Amino acid sequence: MNTLEVERRAQTNLQLYAQLLGAGVGIDQVACVRDGYALAARLFAGQLRPEGRPFLCHVVGVASILAMSGAPSDTVVAGLLHSAYSHGDFGLGQGQRSSKAREEVARVVGAQVEEVVASYSELRWSAETIAGWISRPEQLRANERQIAWIRLADSVEDALDCGLQLSAKPENPHRDVTPQMLVSLSNALGFSPLATSLERVLVTQMVDADLSRLRGHHAGSYVVGPASWREKVLPRLLRFARRPS
Repeated sequence: MNTLEVERRAQTNLQLYAQLLGAGVGIDQVACVRDGYALAARLFAGQLRPEGRPFLCHVVGVASILAMSGAPSDTVVAGLLHSAYSHGDFGLGQGQRSSKAREEVARVVGAQVEEVVASYSELRWSAETIAGWISRPEQLRANERQIAWIRLADSVEDALDCGLQLSAKPENPHRDVTPQMLVSLSNALGFSPLATSLERVLVTQMVDADLSRLRGHHAGSYVVGPASWREKVLPRLLRFARRPS
């Protein structure tokens, strides 16, 4: 297989489970993916991507592309939670985490997967990092390889719905990372089908002129709370907070 059908990636949990079961993944491993999804659903509840797509669809898509490219189930779970520490809500607001956040993630998906998720959030993704990995692919540690794999899948998923191009963000913070660098990294790591997909999606895809006129005003992912939360729950919390101690 020279390429991946990334346009057919899963966007729901059931699609992802069916994809994994159809590929011969054991039911116990799929159950671990289910647990990771349940945590992701809580952490990203109410969040939308800049282009207006539910954040949960994005992380499911990343996990699906990882599975398509042959990633083991622990990497698929890490893909589901790759933005947990940058965008997840552990009760303090989007992207804010308590000292117990890592314990919570590890309790659900295991310490090994949690370590990958934490390392992913802490790594500076830059042209320099990628160049270093390309120069020594055989020397990458296991979690570095997993992080690179997730990053590549994330780049494909981002591009498929033109999310970055349709957001109001004036520039990509990772602008020094060119599409060709991602293709070269994918090839260096032996992910040839993923490299072909990256080249097709990232290098050649352009936003339709009419579609670009519908660009939103959001520069990043944002939270949309239901009316019941805004009109009932929040006022009650505010009244409680104002009570004299």
